Amino acid sequence: MTRLMSRAKRMEAVTEISRKMYEAFERWYDEHPDAAFEEIEEEGRRLRRQMMGPLFEVLINGRDTGTMVELPRCGQCGRQMTFEGYEGWTIRGLEGDIELERASYLCPECHGQGFFPPGSQAAVAP
Repeated sequence: MTRLMSRAKRMEAVTEISRKMYEAFERWYDEHPDAAFEEIEEEGRRLRRQMMGPLFEVLINGRDTGTMVELPRCGQCGRQMTFEGYEGWTIRGLEGDIELERASYLCPECHGQGFFPPGSQAAVAP
């Protein structure tokens, strides 16, 4: 999974993703020189979907994974929570499937009382 990275590093990652997609498109077209425009367009859509998932991962996870400098406090007992690592989940979107991840915090006293930082909720438009 992608972790925090600078804008320049995100740009490098996205440029590499785009380059790989274009190379795959070139290879496909080399193998299908007589393809009709509709076939070329269909392959382009398939490859675009494969590219967009990783691109969204870089954009979203590369900017914010919910890691906090100051540990959050438990909403039940008020004690400082502990960082437990990152939790990921898959979102299946129209433009690509992506793996999002967010920092996870648990209260050592309240056993199971957890905190998933803002940005952990994602909605897919109808």
